[in-house]
Amino acid sequence: MKKFTLDPLGQFTAANVRENKPCSFLITAHLKERIDPSILQQAVNDVLGCRLPFLSTRMRPGFFWYSQEFIPPPKIVPASVPHRFEYYYGQGRGHTLRVLYGERHFTVENIHSNVDGRGLMKVTQTLLVRYFELLGVALNKTGMIDCDAETHPEEAESGYARFYNPKKKLPKSLAGRPPAFIMEPKPGAATQVVSQNFDLSKMKQVAKEHGCTISEYMMTHMFLALAEQRSKTDNKLPIAAMLPVDCRSFFPTRSLRNFVYSQTITMPETDDFSQMLAGLRPQFAAINTEFIQSAVNEMQGLVNKTGWVPFAFKKALLRYMENRESRGITTVFSNLGKMQLPPEIEQQLECLEFVIDLEATSSCFSCVTAGEVLTLTVSVASDEAQQLARDTIQRLT
Repeated sequence: MKKFTLDPLGQFTAANVRENKPCSFLITAHLKERIDPSILQQAVNDVLGCRLPFLSTRMRPGFFWYSQEFIPPPKIVPASVPHRFEYYYGQGRGHTLRVLYGERHFTVENIHSNVDGRGLMKVTQTLLVRYFELLGVALNKTGMIDCDAETHPEEAESGYARFYNPKKKLPKSLAGRPPAFIMEPKPGAATQVVSQNFDLSKMKQVAKEHGCTISEYMMTHMFLALAEQRSKTDNKLPIAAMLPVDCRSFFPTRSLRNFVYSQTITMPETDDFSQMLAGLRPQFAAINTEFIQSAVNEMQGLVNKTGWVPFAFKKALLRYMENRESRGITTVFSNLGKMQLPPEIEQQLECLEFVIDLEATSSCFSCVTAGEVLTLTVSVASDEAQQLARDTIQRLT
């Protein structure tokens, strides 16, 4: 097999990726020691060239669908190259993944054509394990992807296609969310990242005291900071956050490819922390197996129904849908959770950063945990968004 058809989310990405919508996200591993570029390149070759070759691809347009074409693993490049992914995507004529490195860090950046955030976390985990293996560090790789093992077929499967169940009643197609309060990005502003590390044990403790999850606790503070920003304007529209949900939590698969759905969480109209949190809990609780099954049916069902429609027509439709959806989103909040690593690597790791590039909004919140360090990053593109990031971090600290 030299290529494969994109999954539903990949097709959506193929239709929408362009200069002002890079559809990219990245994970950076910050190490305590200097990076050895030659060892890192060998790790990339082993992981993306041999063990997980289906992730070393570029997008190719077809008459009906976009597909991924296998290519050699990427050459690592210094992190001083332009950050915005579309430069690489355009110059590489569809390349979907790159690896950058600095003095003490390396970054894996990707678009949603082949993997989601949890998939990218697994790729980064595998690169870290292989990198330290090549440095001669003895590791316990239990629960890790072993570069010395063969590729497992399930790692490359489409979860949407596998768990699509036409016997379940399909929901009505989303016609677009109600308009939401949006902090418009500053025209021409480059994406900047505000980052803050937190002690995971302390974050767990304070969330436990409030009877909620870490994500619910963080989103409550984020919404309170957003409400404060909205109060400075005449805008009375609701505040809503897009929350990516990992479908693997409900339908287990080893797939590294896209298997995610996004739910909209609407801010309760209150300035009281407890009431805000109480209003969020039912929205999080509504994300259950039945909900995810309906989401999978909707996404895969749309692909099945439009299989013989030329992609040029589907592209126009998907862009229209994306534009309607984006008007109902104030910000994004994505929590990848904790990356499991051997203790020998955790000792060499300062922290991880998970960054989502901006598209229609001026802010995106994202976090990932390594060891006992939870790192929150906020992508911003306006002065108001900078203040929002600072206010949220201040509330959390």
